[in-house]
Amino acid sequence: MPLPAPVARKENHLRTLSYQVFERTDGLWDIDATIRDSKSYPYFDHVRGRMAPGDYIHNIAVRLTFDEGFGVHAVVPSFDDVPYLFCQGGGDNAHRLVGANLMTGWRRSLSEALGDTGGCTHLREMLQNCATVAFQAISAAREDRSQARSLDTHEIEARPPYIGRCHAMAEDGPVIARYFPQFHIPTGDD
Repeated sequence: MPLPAPVARKENHLRTLSYQVFERTDGLWDIDATIRDSKSYPYFDHVRGRMAPGDYIHNIAVRLTFDEGFGVHAVVPSFDDVPYLFCQGGGDNAHRLVGANLMTGWRRSLSEALGDTGGCTHLREMLQNCATVAFQAISAAREDRSQARSLDTHEIEARPPYIGRCHAMAEDGPVIARYFPQFHIPTGDD
């Protein structure tokens, strides 16, 4: 369902986030994430002066390396465009995330390693979303979703970890009843 028609307006700020996941030949996985902010009007920056519309106020990237168990092996940030040179230090504590797990206590780990003035807000935002991005990649690989036979879910014995984790995957909902009936928990209405 599309968004409703807006009131007359003009663009002010554009933020784009991108995440790409790569399966490495050494058995690990990489997520390359980027956040870019720009304005639709000339913008005046303390350090760079007048910036043209579309110039990046922020252009920050990070590569997060993890394993099949979602354990973090490396976090390498890159600050290509930032408002202040001092921003470059916003990733100095990223190495503290090595050994953390994307599925267990990830937000707490981010807060401890990069919280408040210990790190860059934008880097934290990108890294927070890496957990669900990693899950999308790993779960599709485990289920071999590149093959049509992966759609036959009625014989699965191990409960997929995404059941019960979002609206569509409610244990008592129609999606689980249809595609994963062995894990469906009927309500009194069924």
